[in-house]
Amino acid sequence: MSIFLTLLKREWLEAKAPFFWFQVGALALFALFGLLLLLIGGSAEVEVHIQSEGVSPITHFFINEWSEQDWQERMLIFRNLATAPFYLIYLIAALFMLLGALYDERKDRSVLFWKSLPVTDLQTVLAKLVTATWIAPAVLIVCAVLAQLLGLVGLSIFVWRGELGDASLLWWHSGVLMGAFQLVLGFLIQGLWTLPILAYLLLVSVSVPRMALLWAIAVPVIPIMLEGALFQTRILATGIAKHIEPAALPNFLGSDDRIMPVVSTVGDQLALLLTPDLWIGVIIGAAFLYAAARVRGISNEL
Repeated sequence: MSIFLTLLKREWLEAKAPFFWFQVGALALFALFGLLLLLIGGSAEVEVHIQSEGVSPITHFFINEWSEQDWQERMLIFRNLATAPFYLIYLIAALFMLLGALYDERKDRSVLFWKSLPVTDLQTVLAKLVTATWIAPAVLIVCAVLAQLLGLVGLSIFVWRGELGDASLLWWHSGVLMGAFQLVLGFLIQGLWTLPILAYLLLVSVSVPRMALLWAIAVPVIPIMLEGALFQTRILATGIAKHIEPAALPNFLGSDDRIMPVVSTVGDQLALLLTPDLWIGVIIGAAFLYAAARVRGISNEL
C-alpha cells in the first residue's frame, strides 16, 4: 500500500499543473470577473423596474415570490453554470494526461528508470488511472464550490441593491452543500462508468508510436463502420457514447441530446450502480488496464 501511495504522489506531482494550477487560475479569473462586476455595480445605482400588465416587479425577478420548484430549477442552473468551466478544464486535462501518461515515458525513456524500481507495471498503470479519475476531481469540486459561494455573494448584493427580495433566501435555497455532496458521489461513480474509456486511453498511450489522440479516435471507427455496414446497427457506437457521457454527474454542459438520462438526486446516482451497463463497462475497462500493463512490460521505448 505504501508503494502505491508513493506512486500516487508521483503522478500528482507530474500532473499538478493541469489538474491544480489551471483550476486555481480559473477560480481566480472567476473571482476577478465578479469583483469587476461589483465595482461597476458599486459606481452606479442598481434599479430594476419592470411593468407587466400593471404589476411591478414581476415574479420572475422578485425572489420572495418564487415557488419551491422555481428555487430548485434556478439554483440548479446556477450551480451547474458555476461548475461547468472547471469541469471542462478537468476533461481536457484528463484526456491529455491519460493519452500521454505511458507514451511520454517511452518517448524520453524514463520508463527504463521507473522499471528499475520495485513496482509492477499494473501498479503504475493503476496509479495513473486513479490520479486522473478520482484524485484530480477533488480540486475541481473545491474550486466549483468556492465559485458558487462567490457567485452567491454577487447575487446577494445584486438582489439587495435592486430591492428584489430577501437576499438570505438565496443562501437558504442555494443547495451548495447538497450539490457538493452530489459532486463527490458523482465523481466516485463516474469513474466506474467511464472506466472502459479511460482504460482504453491508457492502452492507446502505451501502444502507439505517435499521434496518440488520432489513434484513440480512429481505432473505434473501423468496427463501428463494419457493424453499420454488415448488421445495420449502432450497438458499439451507442455503447461508447453512453460511457463518454457524464451519466453520474449533473448536467453541467446543458446538452439536450444525451443518451443517458440526467441525474437530479442522490438516488438517481446510486441507481447507476445497479445497471448492467456500468458493470459490463468495468469488466471491459479492467481488461484494457491489464492489457496496458502487459504492453508496458514489453514496450520500453518508441
